[in-house]
Amino acid sequence: MSEPMRAEVGHANTERIVLRGHDVVEELVGQVSFTQATLLAITGKMPSPSAVRVADAVMVTFIDHGMQPSALAARLTYAVAPEAIQGAVAAGLPWRTEGGRGAWLRAAARGRPVPGG
Repeated sequence: MSEPMRAEVGHANTERIVLRGHDVVEELVGQVSFTQATLLAITGKMPSPSAVRVADAVMVTFIDHGMQPSALAARLTYAVAPEAIQGAVAAGLPWRTEGGRGAWLRAAARGRPVPGG
């Protein structure tokens, strides 16, 4: 039988799953948030509380992107005609206008702090 594949990010066998040297079941599940585990996977070290707050704030801003009409139009255009990628890109461009990103611009202009930061 061949050796299980291993990677720096993690590995698994029939006994355990390891993420950056941490046993997922024994050390991470119920002990860290999804954001903490994601940053651990990306950076290789447990993130600071401020890094988690920033990552959480960034992810919250992603929520509305997928619901923008132009994002939906781009997805649907690509889904029905993947050979016409230019059309899908063009369908997504209106999101880049003031109307599509106004909330982001207003939050940035106010210099809103990250909650808890």
